[in-house]
Amino acid sequence: MAQKFERRADCGILDVRLNEDCDMFVCSLQSGLRVYSVHPLSKIAVYDEKITGSLKQADMYRQSSFIALMSGGRKPRYQDNYVSILNTQLEKEVMRFVLPHKVLNVRLTDKFILIIMEDTIHIYTCQDVSSSGTLVKEVATRKNPKGLCVATPASAERGMLAFPSTKGVGCLELHSFASLEQLQSKMTGPSSSTVPVIIDAHKHELACAVFNASGTLVATASGHGTLIRIFETKSKSLLTELRRGSDPANLFSLNFSPNSEFLCASSDKGTVHIFAVKEPELNRQGTLGVVTQLMGASIPKWSLASFVVPPICACQVAFVDEWNVVAVCVDGTYHKFRFTRDGQCVRDAYDVFLDRYEHDNF
Repeated sequence: MAQKFERRADCGILDVRLNEDCDMFVCSLQSGLRVYSVHPLSKIAVYDEKITGSLKQADMYRQSSFIALMSGGRKPRYQDNYVSILNTQLEKEVMRFVLPHKVLNVRLTDKFILIIMEDTIHIYTCQDVSSSGTLVKEVATRKNPKGLCVATPASAERGMLAFPSTKGVGCLELHSFASLEQLQSKMTGPSSSTVPVIIDAHKHELACAVFNASGTLVATASGHGTLIRIFETKSKSLLTELRRGSDPANLFSLNFSPNSEFLCASSDKGTVHIFAVKEPELNRQGTLGVVTQLMGASIPKWSLASFVVPPICACQVAFVDEWNVVAVCVDGTYHKFRFTRDGQCVRDAYDVFLDRYEHDNF
């Protein structure tokens, strides 16, 4: 039986984004900014448009008091080539960047601020938020209308960022943070290579990517949206290939589980897929896969489990632990599902997170 969802005609949400640890998310609205805890779902803070203006996007670093803001919507505070850093404790802007072109995305890491434009990434230091920041490097990218750029978590063995490479269609380029730190300190050393790693990931333009917690794996998907590939970041070798579906789709989100045993993915088809990574034999295999294996060839694995969210609606997905996945959608809905090794998937929670502010006083 099809699941029914409470749909909101115009909730004013322009974007939702999980933080690096996937334990909080920021909601960019026509009316400002809201911050929520993922599990259990709870409101943390609300900043109205008098503080932030209307926002098209925001990025929060872990549980810090700093959030990067990108203006948009009906009452933007700044033009589309500005990025503002909000100190949530002071409730005021502490840093501002003016870029030469429209900003498509911004990422906060423990060492750098990454500001992404259509064919360039500006990398700034963020050690002193009282200053305007220091531009460390400008990196050329392939035409990147989605503003795709991902970075390893602070827990990673070595820090890296990844983005669409100028080397060709579907190529992912990896830069180490160590090489950027060398540029920052004006020093060179034999221990850290400044040569980027290029992974020839897909035949179509890249649309989505994510590192695992240790930075040893990176998962990618193209604009075609049927296949997800996982690569080892050191060797560049393909670890596994996963099939989201047969029809093209726009992927919104990818995320590894805390110990990299599983991967979840969301798309405009309205289905969230969960794949087994460390034990790929747990994933489903179609009849074509059996025939292909008999012929000595490999075949992409279908998902171990899946659940349904509102279709078309963009959503961010993540693991709250090894066996529970949440989906936070731009229609204001929150979904939490529990899955098992045999592919069973049961809804554990459903909510409309905007209501958690409308009925309370701040």
